[in-house]
Amino acid sequence: MSKNVLRRILLALAVLAMAISLPAAQPRPGAQGFHGFCRCGCSFVRDCNTSADCGGSPCLGGPTCC
Repeated sequence: MSKNVLRRILLALAVLAMAISLPAAQPRPGAQGFHGFCRCGCSFVRDCNTSADCGGSPCLGGPTCC
């Protein structure tokens, strides 16, 4: 296996482990705007409150890149 392929596999596993360990974002009562991040969004801009905002993908407590 080439080093590049191995690096990509390790990166994917690290991102998956991080996504699994992050708590789901929960909207605060009376709060405005979004409070979580859609899975695989690779953005630091909060863009969801529930999985419905992400088209069915999880709404996580932190950003992830896939």
